[in-house]
Amino acid sequence: MYPDGDIDDPVLTPAALELLGSSILAACDAEDGVADGVLNDPRRCDFEPEDLPRCAGDRSGDGCVTAAQLAAINAVYDGPTSNGEPVYHGFNYGGENDGGGWDSWVVSAPQRRAAGVPNAQYGFGTELFKYFVFSDPDWDYTAYDFSTWKEDVAETAAILNATDTDLGAFRDNGGKIIYWTGWSDLALAPLGTIDYYERLEAGDPAARDYARLYMLPGVLHCAGGPGPDSVDCLESIRACVVDGSAPERLLASKLDRDGQPTMTRPLCPYPQVAVYDGNGDPNDETSFACAAP
Repeated sequence: MYPDGDIDDPVLTPAALELLGSSILAACDAEDGVADGVLNDPRRCDFEPEDLPRCAGDRSGDGCVTAAQLAAINAVYDGPTSNGEPVYHGFNYGGENDGGGWDSWVVSAPQRRAAGVPNAQYGFGTELFKYFVFSDPDWDYTAYDFSTWKEDVAETAAILNATDTDLGAFRDNGGKIIYWTGWSDLALAPLGTIDYYERLEAGDPAARDYARLYMLPGVLHCAGGPGPDSVDCLESIRACVVDGSAPERLLASKLDRDGQPTMTRPLCPYPQVAVYDGNGDPNDETSFACAAP
C-alpha cells in the first residue's frame, strides 16, 4: 500500500508511471505482430523494471526512477510475501499509465485523496480487515503484526475465498460457465484467475466441456484500458446451454463514445491467443486466428 500515511506525496509519481508504461510497450508491444498499445500476453514481455533509467543522485525527476520507486514497482509485480514466502500472485505488466489502472488501484490517485483513501487496493484491504476480520473500525494496519495474518483471516477466508475447483455438482447439473478477466486488471490479479483455471483443468479432464477462460488483452478491472472490453458473454452462455456448442472464440469490441466499434478482436479460450495474420486490418477480428501460444 503506497504511500504509507502520506497521500499527497506518492512514491510513484505520474511521470514515473508514464515512463514505466511507455517503456513496457516499447519493449513488448510489437511482440504479437501488432503495435497497438496492447500486450496480447504480458507473460511473454521481455522487460525488467531494472531496465528503467535511474535518477542521478537518486533525486526524483522525469524520465528516470529512484531506488524507492524501483522497489515499489517490483513489489507490485512480485506480489505480497510473509516471512519471505509468497502469499499470492503479483500483478503482471499492464495498466501502468492507463487511467483507471495503477493511478486508481496502486498509487495515490488524486480523485481519491479527498476521501483520505490513497487508492482502491488500500480502501478494500483496510476496510476488509476492519469490518470483516476484526470487527474493529479503529484497526490500523501500520500497527498490525502481519506474522499472524493467516490465523486472523481464517474465518473470513472460509466464507469469501473462491478457490475450490471441485465443480462436479455444477457440471453434473448441466451448468456452463465462462470465466474472463482483463489482462490489465489491477483489482484481481489475472495470474490468480489463470492459476484457478489451470487447477480446474488439472482436476477434471472434461473441464473444457463446461468451463472456459478468456483473457482480455489491455482491459482493466471490468472495463477500460486500450483493449477491447465489450463482450456478449450472455449469448455465448445461451448457446452453450441451449445448443450445446461451446464457444471456440468470442467477439470483443472497443467502442467509442457513440457506441460504435473502433476495434474488434477474437477472444480465444485459454491458453490459446489471438494471432495476427500479418496482412489484414489489425482493428478487424477477421485478421486474427486462435492458436496455441
